[in-house]
Amino acid sequence: MLVISTVIPAQSSDDFPVLDVLVYESLGETYENEAGRIVGVIADGVRRFLDKRGLEYKMQQLPWTRLYMQVTSSDRALATGILRTKEREEMFHWIYQIRLEENFLIARNTPSMKDFDPETIPQGNLTAICDKNSAQCKFLEELGFPDNNIFRFNGMASGQQIQMVLKRRVDFVIGDLHSFAPDIESLGIDPDKLIQVMSVNKTGLYVVASKSMNPQLLDILLRDRL
Repeated sequence: MLVISTVIPAQSSDDFPVLDVLVYESLGETYENEAGRIVGVIADGVRRFLDKRGLEYKMQQLPWTRLYMQVTSSDRALATGILRTKEREEMFHWIYQIRLEENFLIARNTPSMKDFDPETIPQGNLTAICDKNSAQCKFLEELGFPDNNIFRFNGMASGQQIQMVLKRRVDFVIGDLHSFAPDIESLGIDPDKLIQVMSVNKTGLYVVASKSMNPQLLDILLRDRL
């Protein structure tokens, strides 16, 4: 019996469309410089990762809700700064971990907050703020905040959320002071006016792609990951 084999040439990265790299615009450590280029530790890391694979891409900053909707529906988008949770595990391809991220409840630095008792949360006297549909909102629910005490906003920058706390409009924002440092500095806020009262969650911060990502493109992205 004569067996004829056909060799199909592998696709190169030039065969794929330009990738959309979506950056959360409220992530203070990533910002647009005077030349209009998105820079910072996370943005620069993504560039190195994609350049190594020879992929073309364009980077843009988006509010959280738009970023989340776009990356879940696109076959050529990557999103940065997505926290890995059990609810999201099957929603994305987890391309690579940026770092391990610990989230805290952050409040005004007052004597009462220095002695904060988390058992008081379900009583309904305390409020917190988060970006709608974010993992942080879920963390607040799991801590026992009544639903009406969680203020969910679309696309409110981290600095604005911090100001809401300092102006006593809400009691807590969720995050960590290290990540908030660029916002705190740019707004001229004294960091000693804020305090991390308790750790809420520790998980990986990732670059992700949707489950609809082109399989050949996904293969290139997952090749020799950092």
